[in-house]
Amino acid sequence: MNEKIQEGKWFHHLWFIIGMLIVVGPFAFPLVWKSPRLSFSLKWMLTILFTAITIAMIWLSIVTGKAVWKEVESLRSALY
Repeated sequence: MNEKIQEGKWFHHLWFIIGMLIVVGPFAFPLVWKSPRLSFSLKWMLTILFTAITIAMIWLSIVTGKAVWKEVESLRSALY
């Protein structure tokens, strides 16, 4: 009997998972780890990569927020 290999559902495709990682960030990690299409090493690579990107984005948001706050304070002192 010829057995058909289970390829997984449409949401297990690599490009869908990468798209979801870009859109919702680490909230898509369950998709990564439950996908039967991805190898163990690829799952770890995606997890590390998108964790690093998330940390970098948080850091950049903090730095930008501090710079904006500094400008707001300088404008406030110039007006009053």
